[in-house]
Amino acid sequence: MILKYWKSYFFPAKKRILSNYLKNHHLKIKKDGYTVIDSDFTLHNDSIKNLVKICNKKKKEILKKINVEIKKNKRKDYFFSVTDLFPDKYLYQLAYSSFVFDVVNNVFNFTPNVRYISVWCNFSNNKKEVIETQIFHRDSDDTNLLKAFIYLNDVNENNGPFAFIQGTHRKVRSLFFWWFLKLFRLRDRSPSLSDSSVRKYFNKNRIKTIVGKAGSCILADTNGFHKGTKPKVGYRILVNIIYTSSKPLVKELDKIIN
Repeated sequence: MILKYWKSYFFPAKKRILSNYLKNHHLKIKKDGYTVIDSDFTLHNDSIKNLVKICNKKKKEILKKINVEIKKNKRKDYFFSVTDLFPDKYLYQLAYSSFVFDVVNNVFNFTPNVRYISVWCNFSNNKKEVIETQIFHRDSDDTNLLKAFIYLNDVNENNGPFAFIQGTHRKVRSLFFWWFLKLFRLRDRSPSLSDSSVRKYFNKNRIKTIVGKAGSCILADTNGFHKGTKPKVGYRILVNIIYTSSKPLVKELDKIIN
């Protein structure tokens, strides 16, 4: 009884909820390599709410850009940047929002560096092959690395959900991986795995495909194997925020928002 009173006195309900929230997502990332923050929670954040509204308003403009990209008919035409359609202030606010930034801070155990912010549009085309980030790969930015992916439109299994192989981020593997890259000067290359290799070497229960409503946020340690699945129909728009240490393994970028 005394303990219960002591907790309620020093830790008001709101503070306890926030503490549990941070702990749960922190532990999930440490264990599995990723966590998902549901849109029911994130849409209380003004920056996400505004970005989703802008995305809905700009739908015609985005569809027009997709048609232009498809007509170019180049092999690499499967995504393009739409960062310029969204105000910088909302993107910065989102990157430093406590519901994301504090989780990253807890995982790193130091204040994270916001390395990069962008907004991508991935779209379906008539190409059969999967290329680049549509193939399972690992990122090479830093050993301390978390990426936030925030869906700005509803994402289902057909329009390009994010996928992650659970547990492939673990530090023992990651440190060996970075040592190997450094030794052979391959730091700018990201090892990749075909879907057939993934099915061969990993239990299917570890391959997580993450769908969600507009506003859903995925935080992932992309030292682990991940990809954006190829859209079969429609398109997917997401904000991508990269968090690293203050001294990442790759050179600093000229601009944070790109």
